[in-house]
Amino acid sequence: MKVIIIGGGIAGLAAALALKKNKYQVVVREKKSFYNNSGMAFMIHSKTINEIHSLTDTELDLTNSKVNNFILEGNKNKHNRIELKEWHAFKRIKILHFLHSQLTDDEYYDNSDFSHFEYKAGEAVAAIFKDGSIEYGDLFIGADGINSKVRNSVCKAQFFQNEINEIVCISKHKDKNTHDSTFKKYLSIKKGMSFGFIPISENEYVWFLQFDSKLYNSIFQKSSEIENDINSKLLSEFPKEIKELIGNSDLKKAHLWKNKELKLLSSYHKANICLIGDAAHGSISLTSSGVSSGISSGIKLAQVLNSSESLKSALEEYEKARKEKNAQTIKYAQRLKLQFNKKLIDIDNYYLPLFHKP
Repeated sequence: MKVIIIGGGIAGLAAALALKKNKYQVVVREKKSFYNNSGMAFMIHSKTINEIHSLTDTELDLTNSKVNNFILEGNKNKHNRIELKEWHAFKRIKILHFLHSQLTDDEYYDNSDFSHFEYKAGEAVAAIFKDGSIEYGDLFIGADGINSKVRNSVCKAQFFQNEINEIVCISKHKDKNTHDSTFKKYLSIKKGMSFGFIPISENEYVWFLQFDSKLYNSIFQKSSEIENDINSKLLSEFPKEIKELIGNSDLKKAHLWKNKELKLLSSYHKANICLIGDAAHGSISLTSSGVSSGISSGIKLAQVLNSSESLKSALEEYEKARKEKNAQTIKYAQRLKLQFNKKLIDIDNYYLPLFHKP
């Protein structure tokens, strides 16, 4: 079976390697140039790292990736310190490079903007790209993210109302060995705002500023405007530690995530077209589940394809398993949004994704 994967992000690459390991012929077509597809950073559990290692004969370099502690800062100088177990933080480009390196030049193509499918007898026979190129295949996987074009060929998507957005940036320090293995979050630095930062190398942190999109609808509308929007007036209300992190950042490279959250899809597949990753179950960043879910969905699809008697039964089994998990994530996300919108200041009852996995 030849499998065409549309989307070369982490979910798409994980699916390609899982399928390749089971002797499927795979071709990944990614819209962007690989070297412009860097993103920022994220935390993942060792279980997800083990899933990544199951796909290859080599292992990730885990140097300076371990995050051992979580400190939650509340109001009135109150804080909680919790020991973390088996959590790691990585730049996204590091994981992409690791997975991408396991594919040959004939298995991965970038700058491939998907246009539409060609059909015969009710099934897709080819994926057509905007540059005129064509990929013929037996199974087509949409791994093209929250704004998936492939999804339009499977079902109609509905989204929850946008409530919380996020600015993400990397802060770089001149002094090395600043990595202290601690994830720190300020629960309430300003009405409708929280701030967190995580070490990702010996002298770098990734930080995120989460904010109520309704309260701050006059600022933070575009990534290109972040440098002006994080002005002296706004910073004056932030703790010194946060000001220093932002001051050590190149805000021209900061990214604005306008959170889009999918409602549960009616279907994850149609005929021989299937969805994985954010194309199937994109959630808000509060859940800290995107990368892990994307990798798991790609691996699960490869497993059922390898064990089922037919493509139809495999896709039905895949959908049943993933829908159950994704319904839990949606419920989980609603709880986290409610917590954020209530401006919770009782840190003893704070509900954190890292400790309460769905």
